[in-house]
Amino acid sequence: MKLLSVILPMYNSENYADDCIKNILSQSFKDYELIIIDDGSSDSTGLICQQFKYDSRVKYFYQPNGGSHKARNLGIKKSTGELITFVDSDDIIPSNYLEVLVNLYKNDIDCVFCDIYHQKHEGLVKNSFFKKELVLLNTRKKIAYMLSDDSFPAPYAKLFNLSKIRNLGHQFLECDNYFGFAEDFYFNSIYLINSKKLLYTNRTYYIYNKLNENSQCNNPSLDVQRRNNVDRAIVIYSILQYMFQNKLNINKYNAIFYMIRKHLDWGGSVTKDTLLNLLRHSNLPKSYMKKVFSFSLGIYLFDFFNK
Repeated sequence: MKLLSVILPMYNSENYADDCIKNILSQSFKDYELIIIDDGSSDSTGLICQQFKYDSRVKYFYQPNGGSHKARNLGIKKSTGELITFVDSDDIIPSNYLEVLVNLYKNDIDCVFCDIYHQKHEGLVKNSFFKKELVLLNTRKKIAYMLSDDSFPAPYAKLFNLSKIRNLGHQFLECDNYFGFAEDFYFNSIYLINSKKLLYTNRTYYIYNKLNENSQCNNPSLDVQRRNNVDRAIVIYSILQYMFQNKLNINKYNAIFYMIRKHLDWGGSVTKDTLLNLLRHSNLPKSYMKKVFSFSLGIYLFDFFNK
């Protein structure tokens, strides 16, 4: 059994697949398995991936197209490592990436994470969560605070404990009428709610490719954008339901409500109206609605309270 499972979802990634897999296989750290989940690609992605089967670390799985959230969940199920990390097919990791994250991992650490750099038309834009080389976050407030940062909820640039995920029965959100947008906000919120220690490092970084025009975030289709904004509401509602079902003190998780406000801003009237409809037919107490409202003055959730 390998120490680490690297989960790589792919969908119609023929322009990136070869470079991405070579990038991962050239890592200085070697004790890992590469779990490739082909999410129903209709191009040559599958053929490219299977060319790497000569390497015993590479495990290729195909599933009918269901979205990156379902692909990552299948990757979690197929993983055998003690730790897992996610990489997207159009992104880049430096050669020391896995080695740095794994070497910093200790049994009492729930997540090791690093900075995320953005590859844009103007070049590589570097962003840092902290100025120090290493930062230990070991209080609920410090851990939850990370969820208020726009970049942190991404699934990549992190090392997770697989046993913890399985013990929680946790996965990326799957439910009716949900297509997988903002799945990282849900996954990381639930994981961090149940975490006691996070460790940040600036010894390595993850490069997120913002130039891929075929990514879900960059899709110009109005139908796709509307679907994404409906997904935002479903994610918000699912997080609220988790907090309610687990009897959490919502006043200790202001960072989550701050990010909820951002998603309501980003999603506009579609997200707001969808969320209001879900709330009207839910068992959530009014205190949850008021909490959302208090962080969302500009979104006009007055509608709910006037019903």
